[in-house]
Parts: sequence; C-alpha cells; structure tokens
Amino acid sequence: MTGTKKQKTEALLRLRELTKAFNLNPEIIRCFQEDKLYYSYLASGTFGCIDTINYDPSYAGIVQKFEQETGSLVYHAVETENMYGKLLSLLYVSNEKYKDEWNLQRLEKEYIASYVWNINENFGEYGDIFLTSDNGALLRKA
Repeated sequence: MTGTKKQKTEALLRLRELTKAFNLNPEIIRCFQEDKLYYSYLASGTFGCIDTINYDPSYAGIVQKFEQETGSLVYHAVETENMYGKLLSLLYVSNEKYKDEWNLQRLEKEYIASYVWNINENFGEYGDIFLTSDNGALLRKA
C-alpha cells in the first residue's frame, strides 16, 4: 500500500464514514491504519465477510497495478459476482494533483466513486457503485 499522508488521512475519513453509514466491522479501519488493506465479499453467496487483500494474490496485484499507474490509494475493495462476471470494485483516493475532486469521490447517500475491474474480461472502468452491507462487510448492490 502506497500513498501520501494526505491520501491516507482522506482514506481514513472515508472509511470512518462508511463504517458509520453501513455498520462495518471496525477491523477494516484498524488494519488500514497498520497499512493492511481489506476487501469485502459474499461467502457462499449468502453472508458478508472481510479478509485481507493478500488472501487472493491476484487481487493484491490488481490493487498494486492500479495504485502504481494512477498514483491513487485504495482503501477498500469489494468483490461482486453478477451477470457481467467477477468484479473487484476499488474504493480509492485519487492522486493529490486531483485533490479538488476528492469531495466528489466520497460517499453520497448509498453510492461512491469506484474503479471496477472485471476479472473475467480483464477490463476496468471508473464509475459510481451503490452500496449496502451484511455482517460488517461492505457489499455492492446488484
């Protein structure tokens, strides 16, 4: 996990906001403060879980590549499977040179800015995703 001090401060602000809004497991914040990135997913398609991004080395690689190419800092990720395939939504704080856009990337009601990587198609794009939660894990609405 890379990122500047300002990006990390902004990421923690966003994680606290998400935790409050969606009753997330506080472990996500504690571990991020220790430079450990967590991701959320549905286990067996039925209940929310969290784990470190390194649990799946390919996920860690996706995050690392995104951060290196954009100068952004990923503070959480959400795995989703839907009709488009397996998706990994990266919640991020953009490079400091785009700091004036940070307020647009924050949680707005139930949606947030994200970079979504389609694992099946090996393709990614920016956009907003709608959120919900289960069992302390952050989930993307279908």
